Amino acid sequence: MKRQQNRVKLMQKVGLWLLTFTLVAFTPKHGSMSNPEGEALPLPFLDVETNSIRFPLIQTQALVAEQLRMAQQGNRSLKVLHIGDSHIQADLFTGEARRVLAQQLGDSTPSRGFVFPYAVVGTNNSADIATSSSGLWISTRVLDSETAANTGIAGISATTQDNGASITIRIKKRKCFNRVTILFDDNIESYHPIVEKGQCLWGERGLVQFAVNDTSSSFKLRLLKINNTQKSFRLFGFIVENESSALTYNAAGLNGADVKSVLRNPRLPQQVNQLKPDIVVLSLGTNDAYNSAFNREQFKENLQKLVSEVRQGSPKAAIILTTPNDHLVGGEQLNPNVPIARNTIIATANELNCGVWDFYTIMGGEGSINQWATNGLSAKDKLHLSPKGYHLQGELFAEALAKLSTNINL
Repeated sequence: MKRQQNRVKLMQKVGLWLLTFTLVAFTPKHGSMSNPEGEALPLPFLDVETNSIRFPLIQTQALVAEQLRMAQQGNRSLKVLHIGDSHIQADLFTGEARRVLAQQLGDSTPSRGFVFPYAVVGTNNSADIATSSSGLWISTRVLDSETAANTGIAGISATTQDNGASITIRIKKRKCFNRVTILFDDNIESYHPIVEKGQCLWGERGLVQFAVNDTSSSFKLRLLKINNTQKSFRLFGFIVENESSALTYNAAGLNGADVKSVLRNPRLPQQVNQLKPDIVVLSLGTNDAYNSAFNREQFKENLQKLVSEVRQGSPKAAIILTTPNDHLVGGEQLNPNVPIARNTIIATANELNCGVWDFYTIMGGEGSINQWATNGLSAKDKLHLSPKGYHLQGELFAEALAKLSTNINL
């Protein structure tokens, strides 16, 4: 009965996203909703019964459940690191997961965690941040080379040679942090990065943290050149946190990223360690599968390497792999590589004791992207989701994560 009530609560919110519709009933497997006239509108493609995260070993699931329980009780904070591609860079999926999971944990001020000033180097910002800058900043991405790339956890960095260059970041709509950590190339000695009006708390090579006014909504990075040993400063990103948060949800995504490109970051284990996650979520595979030269064995080998590198950085963190969404190639043809990638991800997770969130099945499996499009949940390319679709995906994921602990009341 409780699970049935939980599904109704979830889909009521979905109904609000879908114009003025409201969910009124579920069949045992699928959802349905009604319009204001009470006419039934079935959602047969959404398989909510499979909305769960499964670990091969019950001990790993029990550990995550205990972490969730302790965060809900205020005995510790929970740190999530979510790595992925364009679905993550926009922070629509992860932003909704952050909001809903924080709500379940009773946290009114969840920490945004990792942020990168994407727009400063010519790509799209995460939906919840606005940026401005002075000086010339140039990007380096893991996609720009077939060899190792000097980037941050999101697979991108911003470099400047201008003394006094600055970047301002504003978190939209809410004040949510009192600590800012700057992540930069640990070989840099010529530049002194500061947060204006912030108090330096501690620093080491490649990291420096500042306290800012309680629950700020914006901060400004400014660079002071102290000698001429190096000509440039390379920024990997920021961590924005609130000391009182029960949840820090870091989202690190890059448009076009696949598993192979993420592995080009030689600092990945070190950077995972810097973020100290309890849970690492890997949402990759869409761009791998979209490639006409997709090779299952190579994909699996790369995925195994990625899991290994994450574990080097955070040996005790639970790792969750998510499967890519159903999509069309060129907006017209079903991609036969998606179910292959999905099966490979699940097999790899089972072999390496990772959790799996099978979004491909949850959203309805092969061809379901057309139904998502009909209901306003897909972008026009039928590869990405619409904002409403990403919000639904985020809420589904947060529900699945929270369900790992019976102490989380949905």
